[in-house]
Amino acid sequence: MLDLFDSFSTLNCIYFIMLMAGIIWTAIVLLGGAVSSVDIPDMDIDVPSDVDIGFDQGSVGVSALSPMTIASFVASFGGLGLIGTQLLLMLDTVSLVFAAVGASIIAAGMFLFYSRVLVAGQGSSTIRLSQVQGKKAEIIIPIPKDGLGQVAFVARGTRTTWSARSSDGEPIRGGTIVTIQAVTGNTVIVQRE
Repeated sequence: MLDLFDSFSTLNCIYFIMLMAGIIWTAIVLLGGAVSSVDIPDMDIDVPSDVDIGFDQGSVGVSALSPMTIASFVASFGGLGLIGTQLLLMLDTVSLVFAAVGASIIAAGMFLFYSRVLVAGQGSSTIRLSQVQGKKAEIIIPIPKDGLGQVAFVARGTRTTWSARSSDGEPIRGGTIVTIQAVTGNTVIVQRE
């Protein structure tokens, strides 16, 4: 085993360092994703995540330059470089091209896996008009005459609250059950039962 390291050229050392750095980076990213906030008495460590959330469109996406994609590229580059020079006995320049192209393909595959399989498979919490219209709701903050109150109802399995206005402009007391007739912006128009 020591003979292998003795015969390493500078390029092979770089490949090996990149392979180890990629593996360690992957472990750190995986641990950081599992523990996004660590609470220690008198100390708070917050680990920022790389998932970009775009609430204006109700979607969740992964950056092409996410830590996992970069870690995949770095580890793959190092591993493929070592395979090219040590097992396939490629020249240094050929092994660089082999490692770069192979690592790019692997990183792109990891990006597609994360963005298409893992993230896209998550359900959206966006509530559509068709899911709200006709629902029964409860007034939780009374609606004054020609004013706004608040209703609570269950949509997509989750209890949610929205600003509410009565359809006839008349006041509605708290605790009253109403039917949602329409949605205007982020306000529902409700009618007494």
